[in-house]
Amino acid sequence: MLGDSWSLRPLVWWLVLLLQAGLLVALVREYRLRRSLEARLRAILATSFTDLAIIDPSGVLVDCNDNWARTHATANPFTAAEHGHAWPSDSPGMPPHTRTEIGRLRDALEAVLSGRELERTLECEWQAGDERRSCHIRLRRLDRRGAVVAHMDLTALTRIKVEARRALHELAHMNMRAGMGELVSALTHELTQSLTASLGNAQALRRMLPDGGVAREDLAPLVDDIVAANREASQVIGRVRQFMRKEQFDMRPVDLNAVVMDVVQVVNSSAVNEGVLLVADLEPDLPSINADRVQLRQVAMNLVLNAVQATRIQKGQTPVVRIATAAAAGQVSITVDDAGPGVSAEALPRLFEPYFTTKENGLGLGLSISRSIVESHGGSIDAVNAPQGGARFTVLLPTD
Repeated sequence: MLGDSWSLRPLVWWLVLLLQAGLLVALVREYRLRRSLEARLRAILATSFTDLAIIDPSGVLVDCNDNWARTHATANPFTAAEHGHAWPSDSPGMPPHTRTEIGRLRDALEAVLSGRELERTLECEWQAGDERRSCHIRLRRLDRRGAVVAHMDLTALTRIKVEARRALHELAHMNMRAGMGELVSALTHELTQSLTASLGNAQALRRMLPDGGVAREDLAPLVDDIVAANREASQVIGRVRQFMRKEQFDMRPVDLNAVVMDVVQVVNSSAVNEGVLLVADLEPDLPSINADRVQLRQVAMNLVLNAVQATRIQKGQTPVVRIATAAAAGQVSITVDDAGPGVSAEALPRLFEPYFTTKENGLGLGLSISRSIVESHGGSIDAVNAPQGGARFTVLLPTD
């Protein structure tokens, strides 16, 4: 019995050696696989255009790519942490606004590391000398190993967007001045009517003054008419000056109903001369939008003028151009319906292309500029042939 047990020992040893060898091979393979994965990860980190870092579950930065390391040398407080240090970090001399932004970032990171959220994105700002800078930060949970941070400085892109908006503002203002030329005869006619009425009443008043038998109450209506005519003429001039005045590019809360009514008041005289009735159907309590008033005024003016020109060729009953505003689902809209012949199937897809026009003497820039303005405000513009006839243009703009 003892001999049999003794004879089995070499076999057991061989089995142990085989198990140890297999375990060693598995460990080597796992080590090589891990090194391979680490190499791939580092290659991905190195070739990324964004600044990337890996944060462990305790909030310490454990790895980053070269882009992140380079930005660490700058004054950017959102990439200020080095390997082995907590992220994000702050300093006693940090401005209050930046400290608030760091607090927002900490809350977002805690939500991702704790597993409450899989991902969070933030737009952050900080002050670097006299310049306001901004960045985009994306946090993504990495199983239970922490999180990946992707940082991108948006300052240059933001500056380009602002310059593009300013250039678009200038273009809108120039195009608006060009469009006012089409209204000159109507505005001149409106001014002439007011001035002629005022002149007639003034001449009548002058003839009546030497007559001692004329009572003061007989003169009052003439004076009131003169005042009303001059006030009307002054309002016409004021509306024209408002449109022609050079205004600075300014993004601020804008009442869309007020913009539409500004345009309706200026274009109405031209529409009446063309035999067209303008109807404004404005939704009350319309939420304001963050926009440039000059640019939105250009969009509304272009759409209304186009509608009047398309409608004036119709015969029969007084044709109507309807301008409506509405609000729904975080957006406000302007809808302009004309009573014209509509747009051909061939022209409809090309209406917003630069230099494409369906007018005999048109330049093909108005709708193209309008689309650029609307899209720069985060909105959209569309044209269709309405079921009741004519064309319908719809502008959608976000309220936030």
